[in-house]
Amino acid sequence: MTMHRQSHVPHNRLTHSVEEEQAVLRVVRSGRWSQGEEVLALETEIARVAGVSNAVGVGSGLGALRLALSALGTAPGSRIGVPAYSCVALANAVLALGAVPVPLEVEPETWVLSKASVAAEIASGRGLHAALAVHTFGCPAPVAEIETLGIPVIEDCSHGFGLEPLGRLGRMAILSLHATKLLGAGEGGIVLTNDDSLADRVRSARDYADKVPASWRLNDRMTDLTAALARCQLARLPKTIVRRAELAARYHMLLSGAGCMLPALVDGRVWYRYAVSSADAEPLMTQLANSGIATARPVEDWCGANSAEPLVRTPVAARAYKRLLSLPLYPTLTESEQDLVGTHLVQLLAKGFPQ
Repeated sequence: MTMHRQSHVPHNRLTHSVEEEQAVLRVVRSGRWSQGEEVLALETEIARVAGVSNAVGVGSGLGALRLALSALGTAPGSRIGVPAYSCVALANAVLALGAVPVPLEVEPETWVLSKASVAAEIASGRGLHAALAVHTFGCPAPVAEIETLGIPVIEDCSHGFGLEPLGRLGRMAILSLHATKLLGAGEGGIVLTNDDSLADRVRSARDYADKVPASWRLNDRMTDLTAALARCQLARLPKTIVRRAELAARYHMLLSGAGCMLPALVDGRVWYRYAVSSADAEPLMTQLANSGIATARPVEDWCGANSAEPLVRTPVAARAYKRLLSLPLYPTLTESEQDLVGTHLVQLLAKGFPQ
């Protein structure tokens, strides 16, 4: 096993300040730590930002996916379209309901779910009960266009939120509040929808207390500590989005002509990740780590050789798993740190990495 020295530039760095400290102390002193006033306040504030009538706080992003799917009537055997290049949490949420995740192709420059792939699956006769569409790395997915195909779409806003109309494009939308997400609060999730009946189903399912036994009612409550942290993150989200866009523009300048494919410049994009594409990400990751720079494969391959529906059906997704490399991008990244990343990457590519 190759050992790398501690990174000088981490891949992720949490953004927080005295506001988070004060918020946590306020909750601790309140004596109400779960599903209380902080959760209600977060739900109100985040629904306002999204422009929807309902926001329901739950225990995790995966829980939000599972509860949204359940609210849409997903049953054992239901076939759910999932981007073949995406986090395994999507497939896990589908499998938790006894349903079948169907890996579908993604677009070659934005890596979002391909409408044509969804249409082809529907036309095949096998059908789809619903589709999950991720705003991958902050690129808007064609959610509204996919819904014209006649199936409901759950819009995953964990990478892209805070710019209109993200969060109100699909039948439902979800957010993950995991520590490294755009709105990082440790854990937690949000379900967004303009459909009051769907929101009521999620609210009923997230809490099993004083209700009859049911396999779909688990402990999906949000803590007030999570909500208080998320409210702080939400308050600074506009500045966060601007800072991330500034850093992305600077990466474009530093890496122009470097020999790798740079992320797509798309209107309405939120810069959650800055993922470059080369022939093979692995040797670049290793060499950058040796220089004290932490990079990452943005997501790990969950539907490759061991899947019932291998990536031979989705060659664009297969290339993305092999080629995409996520560079450090967060509001506290300094210009000197970014210069270090850019300089080392350009030098490595000039030397012929990856081989």
